[in-house]
Amino acid sequence: MAKSYLLSLVVALFGIPHAWAQPANDDCGGAIFIGAVKDYCSAIGEYTNVGATTSPQAKPFCHPDDEQRDVWVSFRATATSASIRVIGSLLRDGGGSLEAPQLALYGGPACGSLSEIACVSDGFRSNVVQVLTDSLQPGELYYIRL
Repeated sequence: MAKSYLLSLVVALFGIPHAWAQPANDDCGGAIFIGAVKDYCSAIGEYTNVGATTSPQAKPFCHPDDEQRDVWVSFRATATSASIRVIGSLLRDGGGSLEAPQLALYGGPACGSLSEIACVSDGFRSNVVQVLTDSLQPGELYYIRL
């Protein structure tokens, strides 16, 4: 029986002056590794894309914007399926401040040889996106581009 897990990322954007520097996870090679992914949920403001630049990888197929100010996180799969959700600005719970998030999931042994597995874009501006996948290999490294 396949196991699955939930990985939620709350991305916030702040107007704090030091936050305007380029984030450490601005490109795939600097992806922040999330160790314990089962039922993982980041803290509000734990991640930001303020100051991020466009990655050299090709634009994900479902992302409409030409300018991709993206950041990266990585994780090692512990199950064959996962639900990955990005929660941005929501009035009802005071979450992050990201609007119209976009997410792409990649697999591959290294940043230079990634394969896009899933892609989602917030075309309705609900400020929440979610990817469901059942094509993961336990033990393999995966990248999330936000």
